[in-house]
Amino acid sequence: MTLYLDEIRDDIRFAFRQFRRYPKYWGGIMLTLVVGIATATSLFAIVDGVLLKPLPYPAPDQLVVLRTFNLPGEYTETRQRAMTVLAAS
Repeated sequence: MTLYLDEIRDDIRFAFRQFRRYPKYWGGIMLTLVVGIATATSLFAIVDGVLLKPLPYPAPDQLVVLRTFNLPGEYTETRQRAMTVLAAS
């Protein structure tokens, strides 16, 4: 166990020596890692919220999109159709 911890300590010392020797190189590596992890986390949050979770409505399968062009009587006709569909269900 002590040999293992000695090797880890030596590896950490070597890593810090390399950080001091090539700070721009390691800074670029760290920046790349941070941007990559942040991007992956953001994409997962968006996909989870939009695609994986169900909609927060009681009957999401009955949602409709109402598009209108403001024609006279169009709203009344659409409303009557909606009532007919609801009564038939």
